[in-house]
Amino acid sequence: MQGQPLSGPSVGSPRLAVPVSDRVGILLDGEFVKKALGARLKRFPGHADVMAEVARVLASPCLAAYSLYRVFYYTAEPLCRTAVHPLDATVIDFAKTSVFLWRTSPTSP
Repeated sequence: MQGQPLSGPSVGSPRLAVPVSDRVGILLDGEFVKKALGARLKRFPGHADVMAEVARVLASPCLAAYSLYRVFYYTAEPLCRTAVHPLDATVIDFAKTSVFLWRTSPTSP
């Protein structure tokens, strides 16, 4: 049935609608969430702050027909190597950036 318009919740353009469940998963980039929410709240965001943001996203009219399946929260250790900037060919030492130093300090949350 792929390639034909479907009724009910779907993903994609009307030409190639793909049926999906009535539940939605939310993927959060942990570092972006900490940075963006922290800037908005003027403090380090806690669990309740992150879940309030999830609730705000779920309140979007385009998600009204869906219930929450799961929140996927991803984060990783900061990059600690050097790389060449693709546009200007400068060398970036990620281990010397403020984000790396903040994330690896003993007092980092």
